[in-house]
Amino acid sequence: MSEPPEAPAPEAAPASASPRTVRLAIGAAAAAMLALLLLKIAPLTFVDPDLWHQISLARELFATGHVPLSDVFAYTPTVDPVVHHEWGAGVLWLAVAKGGRHVFIAFKYLLVLGVIGLALDSARRRGASPVVLVVAALPAAFLAHYGFTTIRPQLLSMLALAGLLDFLAPERRGRARLWLLAWLPVQLIWTNVHAGFVVGLGLLGVATLERAVRREDVLPYVGLTVASTGVVLLNPWGTDYVVYLARALFMARPDVPEWAPLWSDLELRWLDLLLWLVVAGLGAYAVRVRGWRACRGVGIFVVVLLFALLHQRHVTLLAVAFFALVPGWLAQTPFEAQARGFFERRARWVIMLGVAGTLLWGGGAALRSPFTLRLPNDAVARLEGWPTYPVGAVDYLVENDFRGNVMTPFVEGAYVMWRLHPRGGRVSFDGRYEVAYPREVADAQARLYGGGSGWLDTLNAWPTDVVLVARPSPALSVMLGAPGWHVVYGDDLYVLFARPGLDLPFADRRNRQFGFTFP
Repeated sequence: MSEPPEAPAPEAAPASASPRTVRLAIGAAAAAMLALLLLKIAPLTFVDPDLWHQISLARELFATGHVPLSDVFAYTPTVDPVVHHEWGAGVLWLAVAKGGRHVFIAFKYLLVLGVIGLALDSARRRGASPVVLVVAALPAAFLAHYGFTTIRPQLLSMLALAGLLDFLAPERRGRARLWLLAWLPVQLIWTNVHAGFVVGLGLLGVATLERAVRREDVLPYVGLTVASTGVVLLNPWGTDYVVYLARALFMARPDVPEWAPLWSDLELRWLDLLLWLVVAGLGAYAVRVRGWRACRGVGIFVVVLLFALLHQRHVTLLAVAFFALVPGWLAQTPFEAQARGFFERRARWVIMLGVAGTLLWGGGAALRSPFTLRLPNDAVARLEGWPTYPVGAVDYLVENDFRGNVMTPFVEGAYVMWRLHPRGGRVSFDGRYEVAYPREVADAQARLYGGGSGWLDTLNAWPTDVVLVARPSPALSVMLGAPGWHVVYGDDLYVLFARPGLDLPFADRRNRQFGFTFP
């Protein structure tokens, strides 16, 4: 009788790499993640549209010696007082911009590194391992890159939030009173550079509540929250700032996509929603495995998750909160063990892929000129979806010593303001939106620039001298039929119409390239 065949021997598991090789693998993966982030933010070197009204205010401050409480830039009705919560950011931007384009771009990347460094330090203090940090960097990079434009005050809020989470890290708890004193200057600066400080105050309150639920010493946190709230009054407008916040925080912004829920445009934001589910799932997994008491800051994370789901602009804050908090929660979980095991078994593959990713993504970023400041003003930029600026149109007005009122679209208005205000020019509307304008002005602008019913009423409502419209646009179509209004300037992107009786020379500058100065 023959013996049964022997069962095949099981395949041997891949041998674990040496600790040095694993460290190299982690380093290669980390370099690839940094290269990926650079690839994502490399195209974002165009001057942000909001920067122009921020530095316009700063220029006015330096010229007069005080922050103007009433508007000095628009000829349309404005609110009073005008509480420009980003005034401090404008002062900072203008001071840095005096160093030139390269200094300004370098400063942007310095802020980016600050966000990464503070979030990384927070994660380290919470026990995060290098392996988990590398894994967490992938969704964090995709969500964070929206905030790394050149430059929005929201980047300062990302930096401040990363700093707050670092201050709240466990190692700080034994030095609560010293920490209280150290945070207040940061709160003062945050209050005067961006209204995002409200998120920080709210999260500080959530941290205080979490400590109370844990039955831990809560008095230092209560004191910090109360003191930080009091610091809010240290601003150029005093209590009027609080009144503005009460109005602005609950104001509907249906015309501003970044304030819409994350699910409102799945064709464009499907990846962000998917990444939201990933980071929410990782947080929920950590809480389930380790318990909520081991996940300090869980209340903060849940609140920021909700903010990001309800408002697209807050995915950047979610990236910071996720990277600063969740990797530490994943310590000593099966997830961490699996990730570490993968790096140990596949270290050489990880090194090869990490080096390849670094070269590929880093090379792609280099081709996008990540250190070149841009002011898009051609048709190619518009086709690519970047904001464009009426450089040629404003050059034309400056050349003709124009002094008057220009009806301007939402995005372009602040740039026109920066160029023309010192020469006696005023705008109808700009990116300050609720900061400066009542809702009826925004609605009137929308009627003209949308080519809708009532556009002629908008044209006749205020003493407008020149109307700036994009080419092509609904506004161009209706303005061509406006009684007495005539074209005085045109290029590939913009057209200027002058009012009846205003004598300006005609200029056709299509197929022209326009240089720019900064600031």
